[in-house]
Amino acid sequence: KANELKEELSSEKKDPKNAKKIAAMKKVVANMTMGSDMSSLYQEVLACMRIPNLEIKKMVYLYLINYSRSKPDIAKLAIPYLDDDANDGNPLVRAMAIRTMSYMHVDQVLESLVVPLRHALRDKDPYVRKTAAMAVLKLCLLDRSLVEEENFLDMLKGLLADPNPSVVANSVAALVEISERSPNIKLKLNMKIANKLISALNECNEWGQVYILESLLFVIPQEESDAEIIIERIISRLQHNNSSVVLTAVKVVVYMMNYISNIEQLKTICKKMSPPLVTLLNSGPEVQYVTLRNIQLILQRWPTVLESQLRDFFCKYNDSIYVKLAKLEIIFRLTNESNARIVLSELSEYASEVDVDFARKAVRSIGRIAIKINSVADQCIKTLLGLIDTKINYVLQEGIVVIKDILRKYPNRYESIIGTLCENLDSLDEPEARAAMIWFIGQYADRIDSPEEVLNTFLDRFMDEPTEVQLALLTATMKLFITRPIAGQDLVPKVLKWATEDVDNPDLRDRGFIYWRLLSTDPEAAKAIVLSEKPQISTETENMDPYLLEELLLHVSTLSAVYQKPPAMFINGAKRRALPQSSALYRLKVEAEAFSEAPAEQETKKEKRQIGDLGEFDDSPLSLPVFGSRSDRQNMQNLNPYIDSIDPAALRFSSGGGDHADGSVGKIGSARETVGSGGIMRSSSNTTDIYDMASRNSANNNSAYFRDLLDLGASDINKISTDFEGGGLGTSSATAQAFSSAFGPLGSSTTATTSPPTPLGNAFTNSFTPHETSFRSDAYATPIISPTSTSGLQTPTTASRAKTSDDMPSSSSVVQISNSMQSMSFSDTTNFGSHTLYVPAKKVLLDSQQASGLEIVGTFARRNGQMQMELTLINRGSVPVNGFAIQFNSNYFGIVPAAPLSLPVAQLYPNSSAETAIPLVAGGPTQAMSPVNNLQIAVNSSLGIFYFQTQYSFHILFTEEGKLEQNTFLKLWREIPTISKQISANQHLYFAGTEDIRNKLNMNNVFTVAQRQINNSINFYTCAKIVSGMVFLSEIKFDSSFREVTITTKSMNPELIDVFQDALLDILTASTTY
Repeated sequence: KANELKEELSSEKKDPKNAKKIAAMKKVVANMTMGSDMSSLYQEVLACMRIPNLEIKKMVYLYLINYSRSKPDIAKLAIPYLDDDANDGNPLVRAMAIRTMSYMHVDQVLESLVVPLRHALRDKDPYVRKTAAMAVLKLCLLDRSLVEEENFLDMLKGLLADPNPSVVANSVAALVEISERSPNIKLKLNMKIANKLISALNECNEWGQVYILESLLFVIPQEESDAEIIIERIISRLQHNNSSVVLTAVKVVVYMMNYISNIEQLKTICKKMSPPLVTLLNSGPEVQYVTLRNIQLILQRWPTVLESQLRDFFCKYNDSIYVKLAKLEIIFRLTNESNARIVLSELSEYASEVDVDFARKAVRSIGRIAIKINSVADQCIKTLLGLIDTKINYVLQEGIVVIKDILRKYPNRYESIIGTLCENLDSLDEPEARAAMIWFIGQYADRIDSPEEVLNTFLDRFMDEPTEVQLALLTATMKLFITRPIAGQDLVPKVLKWATEDVDNPDLRDRGFIYWRLLSTDPEAAKAIVLSEKPQISTETENMDPYLLEELLLHVSTLSAVYQKPPAMFINGAKRRALPQSSALYRLKVEAEAFSEAPAEQETKKEKRQIGDLGEFDDSPLSLPVFGSRSDRQNMQNLNPYIDSIDPAALRFSSGGGDHADGSVGKIGSARETVGSGGIMRSSSNTTDIYDMASRNSANNNSAYFRDLLDLGASDINKISTDFEGGGLGTSSATAQAFSSAFGPLGSSTTATTSPPTPLGNAFTNSFTPHETSFRSDAYATPIISPTSTSGLQTPTTASRAKTSDDMPSSSSVVQISNSMQSMSFSDTTNFGSHTLYVPAKKVLLDSQQASGLEIVGTFARRNGQMQMELTLINRGSVPVNGFAIQFNSNYFGIVPAAPLSLPVAQLYPNSSAETAIPLVAGGPTQAMSPVNNLQIAVNSSLGIFYFQTQYSFHILFTEEGKLEQNTFLKLWREIPTISKQISANQHLYFAGTEDIRNKLNMNNVFTVAQRQINNSINFYTCAKIVSGMVFLSEIKFDSSFREVTITTKSMNPELIDVFQDALLDILTASTTY
C-alpha cells in the first residue's frame, strides 16, 4: 500500500489542479490515522510542500506534526520548507507554518522558529499575530528559557494593546496559561489594562470573551471602586447565550465581591446573579450538572444567591439521576423555616421514586433538614415515620439511619418512636441500618423492655457481621451493662472475649481492650466515658473548609469546581489560587435568612411534644421489668477474666440510673464532658487561663469523672470541670478517634491475661499530702498488660522522631513525679551557666530570582522577653531599592509587627546588604493555619510587592512567666486529660550533666519543676507557658549518657503538642558551643 501511494505522490503526470496529489495525500492521512506506518513516504510528502495548494499543505503539516516526535529526522528535513512558508505571501500559509513549527517538539525546529515567530508577532495580518501568540505559549511550555532570552513575553504583553480583539483574546489566553504553568512567572494586570480588555469584550467571539474574563482574575483591586467598576462593566455577560461565558462572568463577579464592603450592594449583586444561573438549568443535562455543582460552591459562600428560586430546583421526572442528586443538595441548602413544609412534601414524593440512590438521598435530606432547623424537626419526624410505614425496604433502612442522628441532636424528645422502629428489626439487612438500630437499643437500654434479648438476636451472628455492626454491638453491650448490670452481665464477657481474642480487626480489638480496662479499673469512669454527651451534631460540619472553598470559587466553570477538589490534586504542577492581598480585601459574607437551630440541651427531660396524630412523645420507660436485688451479684462471679474486677454494685452511681436494689428503675444522666468522644468539649463563650485551673473549685455533683487508664496521671478519679476553656485561640472539636488515641496501648495483640492489681498509691488528692505522709496501700490500678501492647493508636511521625509505646511513662510515673517533687531540693535554676538563647539559623525567605533581585534571609528569636524577626536584606539586582514595608496575614496567634520595617541605610544599593530586627507582638487578627506556626508575609519596596510564607520556631512564644510551683504542676498534671504525645531523638545531644540540661531549658523559658533518676534514665518534669496563656507540661527522659531523649507532653490544646515538642527538641539538639 505504501508503495502504491509513493508512486502516486511521485507521479510526473500532468495534474493542473493537483487532484491526484490531493487524493494521494488524503489516503496517506487516512492510513496514518488508522495506525499504519507512513513514515517511509517522507521524501515524497516533503516534496509536496512545494505545491502552492492550501489543502495539500494542511495535510503535509499534519503529517509532519504526527511524525516529528517519533522521527525527528523528518522534522529536520522539513525546516527549509517551513522557513519558506513562514515568509509566504499568503497570511494563512504563514500562520500555518508558525503553528506547525510550534507543535514539533524538536530542538532544531524550535531554534529555527525564533526568527519567523518574532516577525509573526509583528505581522500586519491579525490572523498571523493571533496564531503567533499561541505559538509563544507552546514554545514557553517546551523551552521557557528560550522564550525569556528572546523577550517573547514582552512582545506578547504588547499585543494586549492590539486593535484586533481576536489578537487580544489569544494574547490574554497565552499569558494566563504561561502564568498558571510557570513556577516563577506571575501575571498581574492593573486597572488600565483591565479596562482595555473589557472594552474588547463586545467585539470578541464567545471563546475570546471567556479568555478575557478569565484574565480579570489577575486584576487586584486596590480600592473598592475598582471592584465595583469591573462588576458593573461585565454584569451584562451574565445574559450571554454561551454557558461558559456566563459561568466565567459569575466567577469574576464572585471574586470581585470579596473587595466590596457595602452589604446592600452585595445583596443587589447576589440578586442579579440568580436569574442567569436559573436560566442555565434549561440547558442539556451536562450543562445542568456543571451549573449545579458550581451553584453548590457559590451557595456556601453567598447563601442569599437563589434564596427565592427554590422551586426552580425541584426535580423533573425526566431529569438525569446525576442532575437529581445535585439538585437535592441545593434544595437542602435553600431550605429555611418559611419553605420547609413545601420542601418536605417534595422530598416525600422523591422518596417513593423507583431510583434507589435518589430515594435514599431524599430520605437523608429530610433528616438533615431536621438537624438544620429545630422548628421543623417535628414535621421531619412525622414525614420519616410515614415513609417507614410504607415498608419499602431501602426507604425504611435509610429512615432508621437518619432518625439516629435526629435523636442525637434532640435527646429526650422523640424517644417514644423507638418502639415503632423496633417493629422492623427483621427487615434490616444493611450494615448501616443494623448499626443504627443497635445504637437505639444500647442508648435507650433503660427504657426498652428486655433489651438483652434484642441484643442477643444480633449477637448470634456477631462473627459474621461487618465491622461497623460489630463495633455497634460492642458499645451497645457496654451501655446495657452500665445502665442495667444484671441484664447485661451474661453478654459482656462473651462480647469482650470475641472482640479481644477472636476478631482480627485492630479497631474492634483495641476498643474491646479499652472497655475491659475501663470496667476492671473504675466502673464510674466507664460510665463517665461510655455514657458521656456526644459532640453536637450540626449541618455546619458539612460545609467545605473555608480556604478550600475560597480556592474553588476561583475555579468556577472549570473541572475543579465539578470535582470540588483543587487542581493540584489531579493536574501535575498546577498552581494554587488564593485571594490576593489588598487594602480593599474585606471578605464580607451576606448571611441567609436566620432560622432556629437551638441547642439540644435546651430540651428538658420532661418535655413532651405533640406531632399531629403521633401522640405525645415522652421519655418515660417502656414497659420495663423489675430486676433482681443486690444479692444477684453472686451471678457475676463466673465472669470472663477480662472483667474479673467488675462489681455490679459499683455501677449504682450516685447520679441515678441502672437497676436499683429496691427494684425501681432510674435514668442515667449523661456525663457533662465529652471525654468519651475525644477529649473535653470546651465552651467558646469565655476563656480561662490554664493557670486558674489549679485553684478551681472541684465540688460539683454533676461533673463527670475520668481515670487515667495508662497511669500517666493520677491514680484516682480525677474531676474535670465542665466549663473549662483551654485558653487557646482555637479549640479542637471532639471526635471518636481522639477518644481511642487518648489511652495508648491497651493490651497484647492476641490473648492476654490480667495480672493482679498492683498497689499504686493515691498520689493525687484534693490537696497534696506532705512528703512525710505515706501513701495508701489499698489503692489499686491495673497495669498495662505487656510490653507488646497494641501500638496502632499512636500517630506516626518522621523516622527521627518516631513515637514508640515503650517510651510511654510507666504505671507508677505519677507517684514518682509526686515523690520527687515532695522530697527533692534543687540548686538555683536561674543559674544559666554559659548557655545563650536558642536562635534558629537564618534561612532564605524570599529568593532574589522571584523578587527582581531582592533576597531576604531571616529567622525568629526571643530576646529580652520580646519576640522578633531578624532579617538580612540583600540587593542582588542592578538598581537601588528603598521604601521598605512589611505586613503579616492573619495567623493562628495573631502575630504582627510591633514596629515598621526600617533599615540602617536610606536605600539598599546593588550588591549590598543590611540587617534589621522587627519586634513582634501577638495581638493581631487570627485565623486557623496549617501548620499552626505558619506565617504569610508581604514585603513592599520600590521593586513592588512580594509574597512569601515561612514557619517560625514555636519557642519564641514561650514567656518568662511560665514557671509553676511543684504543687500547681502536680494538680495540673492530674487535671489535664490524658491526651499526650511522645517524640524521641538519638542524635545531636551533647550535655555534660543534669545541670547543663536544666540551664539550657530554663534559659529558653522551659522551666524545670523537678528531676529524678529512675533506673538508667534521668527524668526532667518541665513546664512552659506561651503568650496566649496555654500551658504545656512535659516529662523529658534522658538515658544515662545524655545521648538519647524521649519527650512526653500534656496540654489542654493537643493540636499544639506536636509543634511544641518540635521546638523543645530543637532547643535540646541545638549546638551548645558558642
